[in-house]
Amino acid sequence: MELTSDEFFERLLLSYSDYFDIIRDTSYKDLSVAAEAAFHSFSEKYVLVKKAQLWAAEAHEYVFFIRTGHLDEETFRTYNDALLEEGLSRVEPKKDHMYTYVSVVFLAESIAPEVPKLIKKTRCHRDYRMSLYGWMDYRIAAYDCTSKRIYTNWAGRPLKQTLLSVTKKRRKHK
Repeated sequence: MELTSDEFFERLLLSYSDYFDIIRDTSYKDLSVAAEAAFHSFSEKYVLVKKAQLWAAEAHEYVFFIRTGHLDEETFRTYNDALLEEGLSRVEPKKDHMYTYVSVVFLAESIAPEVPKLIKKTRCHRDYRMSLYGWMDYRIAAYDCTSKRIYTNWAGRPLKQTLLSVTKKRRKHK
C-alpha cells in the first residue's frame, strides 16, 4: 500500500507527537510552514537537596515541516535562510545548555536535481564558549514523495531514520 503525501505527513507528525509539542500551519517571514514541533528537556543530578546540584543539562529541538509541490533551488534557499535565522534566534546558550537542534524537513512531490547537492553542502554548527555553554546543529532532510528518496545533510542523518520508520508498515500487536 502506497502512502499519499497527506498520509505520510500525518504519520510523520504522529511519530513526533509523543515527545514534541506540535503547532500546525504557522509562518515565518511570510513563508508558510505546515507544522512546527518543539522538544525541551531538563535533567539534573543533586545530592540530598536540590541546592547541592552536581550537574544539570538542557536539551532543545525545533523541527519545521515544509510541504511543497516542487522543491527547487530558490524555494530551498528561501526557506533555508529564513528558518536557520529563526532557529538561531531560539538558541539560549547558558551554563546548563547542552544542545539545540534546529531541523527542517521538506516534504515535496518532486525535487529538482540540484537540490540534493545543496542539502548535502548545507552546514551550520555553533559552539558557545568552547561548548561550555552548549552547541547548535542545523539538520535538514527532504523527502521526495514520488520517488520515495530521502536527502539529508551530514547533521540530518538521524532524520533519515525517522522518515524511514514512517514509511514502514507497523505490525499490530496481539
